[in-house]
Amino acid sequence: MDQNVNMNEVLECFQSILEPETGKDLISLKMVRDIELIGTNLNFKIHVPNAKYEHKEALYTSIIHCFEARFPQLSPNAHFIVKSSSSEMPNSVVPQVKNFIAVASGKGGVGKSTVSANIAINLSKLGFKVGLLDADLYGPSIPTMFGIQGLRPKVEVTQGRQKLVPIDVNGLAVISLGNIIDSEQAVVLRGPRLAAIIKQFFQETAWPELDYLIIDLPSGTGDIQLTLVQTIPLTGVVLVTTPQQVAVIDAIKAANMFSMEQINVPIIGVVENMAYFRPIDMPEKIYYIFGQKGGQLLNEMLKKKSMLCVGIDPDLSRISSQFNSSGFPIVDFAKCIIEQTCEYAIAYKLNIAFFESLGPIGWEQLEQIKEFIPKECLFIADAKRADIGNTSSMYAKYFFERLDADAITLHPYMGLDSLSPFLEHKSKWSIILALTSNPGSADFEKLMLENGRLLYEEVLTHFSENISADQAMFVVGATHPDHFLRIRSIVPDHFLLVPGIGAQGGDLKATIQLGKNDHGGLLINVGRSIIYSESKSSFEKDVQHAAKYFQSQMQEYWGI
Repeated sequence: MDQNVNMNEVLECFQSILEPETGKDLISLKMVRDIELIGTNLNFKIHVPNAKYEHKEALYTSIIHCFEARFPQLSPNAHFIVKSSSSEMPNSVVPQVKNFIAVASGKGGVGKSTVSANIAINLSKLGFKVGLLDADLYGPSIPTMFGIQGLRPKVEVTQGRQKLVPIDVNGLAVISLGNIIDSEQAVVLRGPRLAAIIKQFFQETAWPELDYLIIDLPSGTGDIQLTLVQTIPLTGVVLVTTPQQVAVIDAIKAANMFSMEQINVPIIGVVENMAYFRPIDMPEKIYYIFGQKGGQLLNEMLKKKSMLCVGIDPDLSRISSQFNSSGFPIVDFAKCIIEQTCEYAIAYKLNIAFFESLGPIGWEQLEQIKEFIPKECLFIADAKRADIGNTSSMYAKYFFERLDADAITLHPYMGLDSLSPFLEHKSKWSIILALTSNPGSADFEKLMLENGRLLYEEVLTHFSENISADQAMFVVGATHPDHFLRIRSIVPDHFLLVPGIGAQGGDLKATIQLGKNDHGGLLINVGRSIIYSESKSSFEKDVQHAAKYFQSQMQEYWGI
């Protein structure tokens, strides 16, 4: 770098140049990026809103003149960029708004508008200047929620152009199509007209200076969402779902749209709405009417970009020697595993047999270890239970009520009635063995039946027809990649718990590419390859690096 050139002065030069349409400087609009000084060459990129932007030549001339006057020794080289993701677009349309937060969902009826309103109100209570745009053009409900039905936004003339003035609701600047058309008027709009209205809400509305503009989107991934990401630089998106699997599936589709390379909007978080019901007359009671942890599982998968389930099989003969001096080696070993992997894992599967083999102390240690699992992660009891009704009821009572496991593995061969006591716990998952990863699985699970189906296919068909994707998963081993397409044709929406990666030699890439569905739909169990380190270096680092490796591979093959 030239010692006579101060980078702050270079930025001041860019700051002195105003973009013609907005009258704002290039730095505040985030139009100048990637400034690099190599010798006397000053290289930088100018991001413009679209390919038809009319002021490129004028901007370039202003930049050259500025640097000729202030830094004659430099040779400025501008590279104009048109294509950029939504979050990286220059904010030339409404530069007075600092942050744009979209609230989206895959399915309607999940309470998205309520969440939008609550976010806006609470940000305002925190002292921020906040606006709320009701972009749900088909069913604008914000006017009803705020009690402003029948009010019309005023129109003012600004720089010779008529603009809508947002309605002030206790300090919130609110715009909704519901305040422009009659409340009983049906909205029948197609793509081009939808796009025009969304653009009008930004280009022809006199928004005040705002810290946050909350945008209540319609459900789905249609024209309105695409127009939005092409018009303004979204800061982030909040996804709203309910616990039901059908809502979670569609929420993940919405997440996938915002995660596309050309859009690339950060997902701030997932709200699981209507998570439970608490009766007024019995406030100590909580009922999970729509199931439990559907939104939580989605949130963890998206946040960590992971499908990793860490299997904990605490074999005393293989546990790292550093735990030998501990009074409770299994507890300390498992605690260390969980602490080192929780950044990358979305679930933990504890093999119950290893605890049962220790007698009463094993059960005590199991209950201790359960407390170390983060609440946001699924706790799977790998117990492979199921029996006649009374016996299954007791199994369910222990694993779901006392141990508070989120899920349990079950064998299917005593029929649906043997699983029914587990299914009575609506907020829990039953994970049914279908095609396991061990070599002997072919002895029975692949037997051909008289109807032309393999036995495991009959298991998948029977139980998926009787148990919804909100409550059931299926175990399918990664050692059978040639069966995944067939399996997905039978159970397109259910999650699959997939063992067999790592020590058993399953193909991770094939498993994900053939086994995933629209919402990911896979919990991939990795046990021995993570928890039993073969190296002589730090056990903690080895465990963490192994978990990180598998998570990064899953992210790559999942394509998120």
